[in-house]
Amino acid sequence: VLFYHLQNGMIEMYDPKNRRTFLKKCRYESISLKDLYLGAKISVYSRLLTVVSYGDDFTRRMLQKASAKTLCIIKAPAYESSGKILDCLIQQGFIVTNAKLCNLKPIQAAELVGNGEEAKSLAIDNIYAFELACKDAVSKLNEICSGDTKLRKILSKLPVEAALYAASSTSDVQKQLDFIFSK
Repeated sequence: VLFYHLQNGMIEMYDPKNRRTFLKKCRYESISLKDLYLGAKISVYSRLLTVVSYGDDFTRRMLQKASAKTLCIIKAPAYESSGKILDCLIQQGFIVTNAKLCNLKPIQAAELVGNGEEAKSLAIDNIYAFELACKDAVSKLNEICSGDTKLRKILSKLPVEAALYAASSTSDVQKQLDFIFSK
């Protein structure tokens, strides 16, 4: 069990199997609050730990607010710029928590985003799907897609809508993430 003390950034570890302290409370600079989300892999003194759950409901609520998730899909026309797009998103504070290259059939694309032009554009070729985490992830990604000049510079003449799909509402995000990453 890893304890992270928010007030001073210190950590300590407890071994529940042997019922004893494994690591006394100490400062550990390479771990911060943004690193502590479900599924995160963190290294503490050469031990690789995976965050599998939170200690209590208060911690779960607070950390889930701090690291909401969203779906970002890079479409075929933007393949060449995918690394630069990810760099841009990471510089904006997003953390890539999952990634997948996939090819959607038209019926799957329609199930993911509804019928229409968006579904057709997702079913044309392979797509890169990314689960991104940060505070207010859905609104922040949509804001970046609609107005960020750095992203527009990366895409040059390609419209953002032709290059990227961003989940539009927080109510749809978990369903879309499950659809892409549980298969």
